[in-house]
Amino acid sequence: MESIGLLILRLTLGLIFVAHGLRQFFGWFGGGGMEEVMSRLGLRPARLWASLAGLGNLGGGIMITLGAFTPLGCSLIITTMFVAMLTIKAHSGFWERYGGYEYNLCVIGTAVAIALMGPGEISLDAVVAPEGLRQEFFYISLAISLGVAGFGLYLRDKPAAHSQ
Repeated sequence: MESIGLLILRLTLGLIFVAHGLRQFFGWFGGGGMEEVMSRLGLRPARLWASLAGLGNLGGGIMITLGAFTPLGCSLIITTMFVAMLTIKAHSGFWERYGGYEYNLCVIGTAVAIALMGPGEISLDAVVAPEGLRQEFFYISLAISLGVAGFGLYLRDKPAAHSQ
Protein backbone atom coordinates (compact mmCIF):
# COMPACT_ATOMS: atom_id res chain seq x y z
CA MET A 1 0.00 0.00 0.00
CA GLU A 2 2.96 2.32 0.61
CA SER A 3 3.86 2.28 -3.09
CA ILE A 4 0.29 3.11 -4.06
CA GLY A 5 0.24 5.95 -1.53
CA LEU A 6 3.49 7.35 -2.93
CA LEU A 7 2.14 7.01 -6.47
CA ILE A 8 -0.98 8.99 -5.53
CA LEU A 9 1.16 11.63 -3.82
CA ARG A 10 3.48 11.88 -6.84
CA LEU A 11 0.64 12.03 -9.35
CA THR A 12 -1.16 14.73 -7.39
CA LEU A 13 1.86 17.00 -6.93
CA GLY A 14 3.38 16.19 -10.32
CA LEU A 15 0.29 16.78 -12.43
CA ILE A 16 -0.49 20.04 -10.62
CA PHE A 17 2.97 21.28 -11.58
CA VAL A 18 2.79 19.97 -15.13
CA ALA A 19 -0.36 22.09 -15.54
CA HIS A 20 1.28 25.00 -13.72
CA GLY A 21 4.35 24.79 -15.96
CA LEU A 22 2.26 24.56 -19.15
CA ARG A 23 0.36 27.63 -18.00
CA GLN A 24 3.53 29.59 -17.23
CA PHE A 25 5.77 28.45 -20.03
CA PHE A 26 3.32 28.10 -22.91
CA GLY A 27 0.48 30.37 -21.76
CA TRP A 28 -2.00 27.46 -21.70
CA PHE A 29 -5.06 27.51 -19.42
CA GLY A 30 -5.19 31.31 -19.48
CA GLY A 31 -1.60 31.68 -18.33
CA GLY A 32 1.37 33.64 -19.51
CA GLY A 33 2.81 36.89 -18.42
CA MET A 34 5.63 35.34 -16.36
CA GLU A 35 8.15 37.61 -18.02
CA GLU A 36 6.24 40.64 -16.76
CA VAL A 37 6.09 39.15 -13.25
CA MET A 38 9.84 38.53 -13.23
CA SER A 39 10.46 42.05 -14.46
CA ARG A 40 8.27 43.50 -11.67
CA LEU A 41 10.25 41.42 -9.16
CA GLY A 42 13.48 42.92 -10.47
CA LEU A 43 14.82 39.65 -11.89
CA ARG A 44 16.85 40.46 -15.01
CA PRO A 45 16.86 39.29 -17.69
CA ALA A 46 13.19 38.67 -17.04
CA ARG A 47 12.76 36.27 -19.97
CA LEU A 48 15.54 34.01 -18.64
CA TRP A 49 14.07 33.83 -15.13
CA ALA A 50 10.53 33.35 -16.47
CA SER A 51 11.78 30.48 -18.65
CA LEU A 52 13.65 28.90 -15.73
CA ALA A 53 10.56 29.11 -13.51
CA GLY A 54 8.28 27.67 -16.19
CA LEU A 55 10.71 24.89 -17.10
CA GLY A 56 11.35 24.17 -13.43
CA ASN A 57 7.65 23.71 -12.78
CA LEU A 58 6.97 21.79 -15.99
CA GLY A 59 10.10 19.63 -15.85
CA GLY A 60 9.82 19.05 -12.12
CA GLY A 61 6.17 18.09 -12.50
CA ILE A 62 6.94 15.61 -15.28
CA MET A 63 9.80 14.04 -13.30
CA ILE A 64 7.70 13.68 -10.15
CA THR A 65 4.70 12.32 -12.08
CA LEU A 66 6.78 9.63 -13.81
CA GLY A 67 8.99 8.96 -10.82
CA ALA A 68 11.99 9.61 -13.07
CA PHE A 69 14.87 11.64 -11.64
CA THR A 70 12.47 12.28 -8.78
CA PRO A 71 15.04 13.99 -6.51
CA LEU A 72 15.82 16.52 -9.23
CA GLY A 73 12.11 17.11 -9.91
CA CYS A 74 11.50 17.69 -6.20
CA SER A 75 14.46 20.08 -6.04
CA LEU A 76 13.09 22.12 -8.93
CA ILE A 77 9.63 22.40 -7.37
CA ILE A 78 11.07 23.26 -3.95
CA THR A 79 13.19 25.98 -5.50
CA THR A 80 10.38 27.60 -7.49
CA MET A 81 8.14 27.60 -4.41
CA PHE A 82 10.92 28.99 -2.21
CA VAL A 83 11.58 31.84 -4.65
CA ALA A 84 7.83 32.58 -4.85
CA MET A 85 7.71 32.75 -1.05
CA LEU A 86 10.63 35.17 -0.88
CA THR A 87 9.43 37.43 -3.67
CA ILE A 88 5.71 37.35 -4.38
CA LYS A 89 4.27 36.01 -1.11
CA ALA A 90 6.66 37.29 1.58
CA HIS A 91 4.74 40.45 2.48
CA SER A 92 1.29 38.87 2.55
CA GLY A 93 1.70 36.71 5.64
CA PHE A 94 0.93 33.05 6.06
CA TRP A 95 -2.66 32.57 4.90
CA GLU A 96 -3.22 31.84 1.20
CA ARG A 97 -6.60 33.57 1.37
CA TYR A 98 -4.70 36.85 1.75
CA GLY A 99 -2.05 36.03 -0.85
CA GLY A 100 0.28 34.36 1.64
CA TYR A 101 2.67 31.44 1.45
CA GLU A 102 0.56 28.69 3.07
CA TYR A 103 0.27 26.76 -0.23
CA ASN A 104 3.98 27.15 -0.99
CA LEU A 105 4.95 25.63 2.37
CA CYS A 106 2.57 22.71 1.80
CA VAL A 107 4.14 22.05 -1.61
CA ILE A 108 7.67 22.31 -0.22
CA GLY A 109 6.86 19.87 2.58
CA THR A 110 5.27 17.42 0.16
CA ALA A 111 8.22 17.59 -2.26
CA VAL A 112 10.75 17.12 0.56
CA ALA A 113 8.79 14.11 1.82
CA ILE A 114 8.69 12.51 -1.64
CA ALA A 115 12.41 13.14 -2.12
CA LEU A 116 13.33 11.65 1.27
CA MET A 117 11.00 8.63 1.00
CA GLY A 118 11.80 7.99 -2.63
CA PRO A 119 9.28 7.66 -5.43
CA GLY A 120 8.12 4.17 -4.46
CA GLU A 121 8.20 0.88 -6.32
CA ILE A 122 5.80 2.12 -9.02
CA SER A 123 8.28 4.51 -10.64
CA LEU A 124 10.99 4.65 -13.26
CA ASP A 125 13.57 5.48 -10.58
CA ALA A 126 12.83 2.18 -8.79
CA VAL A 127 13.94 0.35 -11.91
CA VAL A 128 17.09 2.29 -12.80
CA ALA A 129 18.43 4.24 -9.78
CA PRO A 130 20.15 2.74 -6.73
CA GLU A 131 18.61 3.84 -3.41
CA GLY A 132 21.68 5.64 -2.01
CA LEU A 133 22.24 7.57 -5.21
CA ARG A 134 18.73 8.98 -5.05
CA GLN A 135 19.34 10.55 -1.62
CA GLU A 136 22.70 12.05 -2.54
CA PHE A 137 21.30 13.33 -5.83
CA PHE A 138 18.49 15.12 -3.97
CA TYR A 139 20.88 16.99 -1.69
CA ILE A 140 23.23 17.92 -4.54
CA SER A 141 20.45 19.02 -6.94
CA LEU A 142 18.69 20.98 -4.20
CA ALA A 143 21.90 22.80 -3.28
CA ILE A 144 22.60 23.68 -6.92
CA SER A 145 19.07 24.84 -7.74
CA LEU A 146 18.75 26.90 -4.54
CA GLY A 147 22.21 28.34 -5.24
CA VAL A 148 21.19 29.47 -8.73
CA ALA A 149 17.96 30.94 -7.37
CA GLY A 150 19.80 32.66 -4.54
CA PHE A 151 22.27 34.17 -7.01
CA GLY A 152 19.41 35.53 -9.11
CA LEU A 153 17.71 36.98 -6.04
CA TYR A 154 20.97 38.57 -4.90
CA LEU A 155 21.46 40.24 -8.27
CA ARG A 156 17.89 41.42 -8.72
CA ASP A 157 17.06 45.07 -8.91
CA LYS A 158 16.19 46.45 -5.53
CA PRO A 159 13.09 48.63 -5.26
CA ALA A 160 13.94 52.32 -5.09
CA ALA A 161 13.44 54.00 -1.73
CA HIS A 162 10.47 56.33 -1.65
CA SER A 163 11.36 59.92 -0.85
CA GLN A 164 9.05 61.74 1.49
